[in-house]
Amino acid sequence: MKRKDPYVNLSWPIYVVFVALGCLLAKVLFDGLEINATYNWHMNIIIYDILVLVYGYVSCVLFYMLGKVIFAKLAGFDILYFNFLLIGIKKENGKIKFYNGAKEDFSCNVEIVPNPNKKQNIPLALWGGTIGITVSCAVTYILLFALDSSSTTKCFFILSSFFYLFAFIAYMIPVRMDNITDGFALVLIHKYKLGEAYLRNKRNLRAMYDSKYELEYFDYGDNNDPISMEGKCFNFYYSIRKNDMELIKDSTSKLAESYKFVIGEDSTRLASIAQAYLLSLNDQVEELKDFYWKLDTPSRKALRNTKNLDSMKIGYYIEGIVEDSKEGLQELIDATPKCAQKYKYKAQVEAEMKFIEELKEAIYTKNPGIKM
Repeated sequence: MKRKDPYVNLSWPIYVVFVALGCLLAKVLFDGLEINATYNWHMNIIIYDILVLVYGYVSCVLFYMLGKVIFAKLAGFDILYFNFLLIGIKKENGKIKFYNGAKEDFSCNVEIVPNPNKKQNIPLALWGGTIGITVSCAVTYILLFALDSSSTTKCFFILSSFFYLFAFIAYMIPVRMDNITDGFALVLIHKYKLGEAYLRNKRNLRAMYDSKYELEYFDYGDNNDPISMEGKCFNFYYSIRKNDMELIKDSTSKLAESYKFVIGEDSTRLASIAQAYLLSLNDQVEELKDFYWKLDTPSRKALRNTKNLDSMKIGYYIEGIVEDSKEGLQELIDATPKCAQKYKYKAQVEAEMKFIEELKEAIYTKNPGIKM
């Protein structure tokens, strides 16, 4: 699917609408249930507000993730990892491992991948999280009013349950937000027949973590829908793993040409890196310098991020050729082994490290004076 313009990110308009809707709904519920807004508080109001926010967020996210896990398994998927704040569980090289979520990304996320021995039901898997929070919210309200709770308790659960409403809107509304949400994915898959592309991306994600699986290459042509663009990102990783310079240049070029259509933090960062990376691969030093110095300071720092091997590849070239900085290059060299140990995609590390070594030697050849 070829688009002239990228999808507009509607995250903030949706957030504003949600807040307005939440305030209106709160007033209707409070009036309808005759809940007095001036309660006999049993605790400090600030602590109460904090508890409302914490309970609403934690319970909503937890039930979303549990719903995702349950329905994904029913739909023929496996769970690649489950990260809930401090608690992390992942399947790496065929083994289940527990890890400290705070050390990796301190996020709340569950990633599903196709079970090669089962047929997948994509809509059921994508609806799973929303079904989880809907059931949880319904049970909460049934218990709340069946037990004839006090006004303070009703207020607490009503306010915290707005997180459930927000999650339903955020995950299932069929428009672009900061990431490819469940609802947006369903629309893209149905409208443009991208079911196989979606599954291929999930299989490739598993291959990035688990060395037992091979990355799959697929020519997406001029397609620039978000799912195909995600596939082009995996093509880039495939080319690195194969250590095929022509394929690396081709995959990087295709990613750089349509980087504006990429959605998602990891993919967006990789697409922006691809623009600089392509110039370095083609020895277009002056063009790279021009591109680099037009970026703002945060973007320049992102290209030399010592916590990500994607960024470090272009960082080597920038420090060694563009900046001509011995200290900067040595800092990256020293940081590389530590970064590799914590790299998110464990099965990709060997290929990435091999390529970085070759890149380092190429830099020494182009700029012998940079070698310490």
